[in-house]
Amino acid sequence: MIQYKTAAGTGKKKVLVVDDEHDFLSLMDFFLTIEGFDVQTVCDGQEAIEAVEKRRPDLILLDVIMPRMDGYEALHSLRSNAETRDIPVIMLSILDKSERKTEELNVTDYLVKPFSTTDLIQKIRTTLAA
Repeated sequence: MIQYKTAAGTGKKKVLVVDDEHDFLSLMDFFLTIEGFDVQTVCDGQEAIEAVEKRRPDLILLDVIMPRMDGYEALHSLRSNAETRDIPVIMLSILDKSERKTEELNVTDYLVKPFSTTDLIQKIRTTLAA
């Protein structure tokens, strides 16, 4: 289920949130929209790849554990494509950081759930300013 919240052409930074927990997606959608981002949400890695092809985000928040295609598989696919390899990705997971996989796949940052929204916004703004 792909959701588009803000019309194109607003000048807002586009953030794609990928997670299989619908409550988490709703919370992130609400919070990030209030913070001034153009938010799109999808439920798994396969939907993320399809969403990126249709509407290139400025940043992706990507869960690790999901059905159909997990976050690492989706990130590997995105990093293998010349058109999407440079999109910044912040991994979000209940798992501790796996240095090997995150470095190998050029993860921009990693947050362990639960995290504070203040930390998330700070990481998003820092990443988008780079």
